[in-house]
Amino acid sequence: MDEKTNTILCVDDEDRILRVLEMILSREGYKVFKALGGQEALAILEKEKVELIISDQRMPGMTGTELFRAVRQKYPGIVRIMMSGYSDFDSLVNAINEGEIFRFISKPWETEQLRELIRLAFAQNTVMKNMEELARSVSDIAKIAGKVSVNLAPDSRCLTMSIGNQSEIFPRNDVLSFLRVLFDTLGLKEHFSFFSGVVTREKGVVSLSLDIGKGMTLKVHLPNMEA
Repeated sequence: MDEKTNTILCVDDEDRILRVLEMILSREGYKVFKALGGQEALAILEKEKVELIISDQRMPGMTGTELFRAVRQKYPGIVRIMMSGYSDFDSLVNAINEGEIFRFISKPWETEQLRELIRLAFAQNTVMKNMEELARSVSDIAKIAGKVSVNLAPDSRCLTMSIGNQSEIFPRNDVLSFLRVLFDTLGLKEHFSFFSGVVTREKGVVSLSLDIGKGMTLKVHLPNMEA
């Protein structure tokens, strides 16, 4: 665990389930908030800083999918995990499409599986935040400050780093300088080559794809460059 205590909001209409989740997660050192439904969860989010939500799908008043849709719109940085029974396949598909969940876990769950899933979620969220900070600092060095954005895929397995947009043209040396410092900082200096097999082209966009650990891939979209 980091020195900072990570925060989790557990949402379920069964108080018994909430008590079990609180017991398991508190023992892992997390600060746990509990809500008996979607509306109560949203009220907690208005007052407390929450990093991860784990919610049941089937709840009266507001389903897990509806809750996560609202959370995604207002608090996009919160990691979202859905709990569901095996019979809720259609609901899970909707949750993935509308709430962009990180993962789902079946009910009843295996305690160790739940622990590992939460650890992975926080580890990958930390990678995302570190990458955003790295992108800011490296772009300043490489003279393309304010032009680099970082986005995380809904399943948190792929980070996309974009330099400007396709209508902009950047000096080649600035882009190469950015990539050189980025790769060196990530300990991936050996990948700094356009002949290393990590280059792809999708819909006219040239990208570099790199394994950055923690089960994650970094995809860097390259901009148009001056000849």
